[in-house]
Amino acid sequence: MNNINEIQKNIDELSQEIEQTATVEKLIKRAALYEQAQQPSKAMNDFLKILEMDPENKIAKTKMEMLKITMHYQNRDIYAHPNLDNDPWMD
Repeated sequence: MNNINEIQKNIDELSQEIEQTATVEKLIKRAALYEQAQQPSKAMNDFLKILEMDPENKIAKTKMEMLKITMHYQNRDIYAHPNLDNDPWMD
């Protein structure tokens, strides 16, 4: 399932199923597909929906934390601030 077209096809099919009946299991599957397709913000949206349905869902909580950390590092603007990590020797 490495083919991006195949992943997108599976996302589309699952999205149609979710429109009819959204379940935690379907949303977890679609979020995993979004992660494979390098679409972390869409995966986070699905995990947020899961947490609305089941606030104690451990999978969604864990994945949300992982995605937050990943997105934090991917979205850093290295030119915005010269000392992003607050290194004391750079003051």
